[in-house]
Amino acid sequence: MNKYEIMSLMMRGENQRLNADLYSIAALLAEQLARVSDKLSAQEVDRFIQIGGALYHAGVNEFGAAVPVEDLFPAEENWPEGPCPERGGFRKRN
Repeated sequence: MNKYEIMSLMMRGENQRLNADLYSIAALLAEQLARVSDKLSAQEVDRFIQIGGALYHAGVNEFGAAVPVEDLFPAEENWPEGPCPERGGFRKRN
């Protein structure tokens, strides 16, 4: 598929089967990216993260209610203990 075919499919109402909030959408994108990230270059993974970040922040700007990422999901979901040196991650709450 090319870019326009994918965009057309994404923008059709019948393809919006996920009834999810902004944070859950970000989590779903992250989950899917985690599944394929080992098949992508570091630059490709970074680009997907940038795109996901742009979608997330556009949603926050449009709808408000930004929440610190550490508060969104339980700590047992394997958040990193310290910054990811290659991606500037965050510290896990104690």
